[in-house]
Amino acid sequence: MKKIVFLLFILMITLSSCGNPLDTFNNILSAGESEKITKMSNDIIKCFTEKDKESLKMLFCEQVRKTPGFEEEIDKAFEYCKVDIYTTSNINFSASGGGHKEYGKYLEWYVGPEIPYFAILTENDSGEFECKYYSISYYWQIIYEADKTLEGLHYITLELLNVDTLVIGTMTSITNYGP
Repeated sequence: MKKIVFLLFILMITLSSCGNPLDTFNNILSAGESEKITKMSNDIIKCFTEKDKESLKMLFCEQVRKTPGFEEEIDKAFEYCKVDIYTTSNINFSASGGGHKEYGKYLEWYVGPEIPYFAILTENDSGEFECKYYSISYYWQIIYEADKTLEGLHYITLELLNVDTLVIGTMTSITNYGP
């Protein structure tokens, strides 16, 4: 009897110290999903470095693209983040997110990544180059089965580090969108 109690005690300690085995499985899946986030982060930076407004617009969900003033926000963003030479070669990011699954399939999946640091060179009025440091955070609705027009970026926040911030898109929660 003492052996059984001892074995149960050891089993309880082992399971509680390892955490939930499903958490380990979900972290493995998240590592694979991080490739999607890395690609999106690189796509956003590429739009700015190549001065490609149209590609940036297409990263946003349909409903955000239809909001009044969206075109002007894009123009302001390209004035705000003038990139002549992109200097950061390795993008590091952190992300949080969540979602809803049914029968193993995502019905909703969203993330809020942040690129805490990227450096660019920009030419000033006197023709000299100066280095500027930005951070980018964004909200990306990757899957939303209830309304496909909400799949895509909802907003991007550009911050010239320790100076100023600019937001493209809407930070309104997804539940405030209506058909």
